[in-house]
Amino acid sequence: MDTKHTLKKIFWVLGGSFLCSSSCVKTIGGDCAATVYAFELPFRARPDMDSIKLGDEITFTVDCSTTFFDLASGKEIDYSDARNLGSSISFGKYDSTEMTMVKAANQLSYNLIKGSPVKPIDSTERRDYRFTESNGRYVFELRVKPKTSGLYIVAFSNSANVFREGDPCTKAGFTINLVETRHNRYLVGYGDEATPGGDFYFHVSP
Repeated sequence: MDTKHTLKKIFWVLGGSFLCSSSCVKTIGGDCAATVYAFELPFRARPDMDSIKLGDEITFTVDCSTTFFDLASGKEIDYSDARNLGSSISFGKYDSTEMTMVKAANQLSYNLIKGSPVKPIDSTERRDYRFTESNGRYVFELRVKPKTSGLYIVAFSNSANVFREGDPCTKAGFTINLVETRHNRYLVGYGDEATPGGDFYFHVSP
């Protein structure tokens, strides 16, 4: 298998971003549409394995403080009360006939424990969710169960244009990366585990 060719096809699921609009208008001396802060937000996948059996679940979680370090300034920012923080999650499955990843959101079942659903633009490819704020933390928990065997990719998009209650103009961008879990990129012939990203691969056996 040509690794570069395969990856080019596989990473189409990583291109989407969770964009939420507001009624923001320009203010004197500044552009209200501009992103003021840049944060990193971690998610985890459990079990931390590269393969599961049909009927098993994988749980994706977010559990982080509402206070973040701004990647540009290094300052600690309290960004609580975000109204539209979440992710558009893409689901793909390797098609051995076409030798590429195909949209596979309908080939899994979903159990949303924490968070709220948002109607996706393309339900054959994605499931969109907003994270919940609880006790000074942003939390999210989604359990997915594949309906068929094969090689899957799950990819969390970044979250752009995030604004807070009562402050629609001080926007933030969140880079959402997998942490404390291997990406398992070697399953698609790509050995790099060090590069941050929102992608997670796993194989489902019968």
